[in-house]
Amino acid sequence: MHTYLAATLPLCTLGQTPPLTLDQLYTQCAGILKADALQDLKLLLSGRLIEGRTAFGRAWSALSRQMDNEMAALRAQRWQIQPPPPKLHSGFSLEASRLVHEAFSRETPLEMEWALDQGRWKLAQGLISPDRPLGVERILAFGLQLGLMHRWADMDADVGRKQLSDLIEATVQNHLSKESMKHHE
Repeated sequence: MHTYLAATLPLCTLGQTPPLTLDQLYTQCAGILKADALQDLKLLLSGRLIEGRTAFGRAWSALSRQMDNEMAALRAQRWQIQPPPPKLHSGFSLEASRLVHEAFSRETPLEMEWALDQGRWKLAQGLISPDRPLGVERILAFGLQLGLMHRWADMDADVGRKQLSDLIEATVQNHLSKESMKHHE
């Protein structure tokens, strides 16, 4: 039954309008996917896939942790601070490493995020078995890709400027508060 569902999922590209909501995808999959795959999809759609129950979930978790580790190390190097301890994961992907390093060479944070998400898209696609192109991995990869599509569709320049302004304001207020406390001691 999941083969039919996998075959009917639309082909999409990052940056286009998402063809359905994350809830709609979950609803389509409920009753079709086995419990472990449905749980992985639910966690994936909420951005919380830490330890997957399916082969796809475990592989994605390892790739995601590897990318997080490499991004943390590159940021620490850039800021000249000690990197945090790496998150444990199985395996190593040269492709994931290459994608992170390539993204960090971009000029702006937006370009870097776009490159990282393009890389995530390709890595998810790569987890679909060529022997089973309509297997459950296709559905889980589509879920991950759909989440990326929604992430970019939800971005708004005005909202981003407001969030940055709020962050700067909170940082300044925090700094001023600490300075005020020092003078009262």
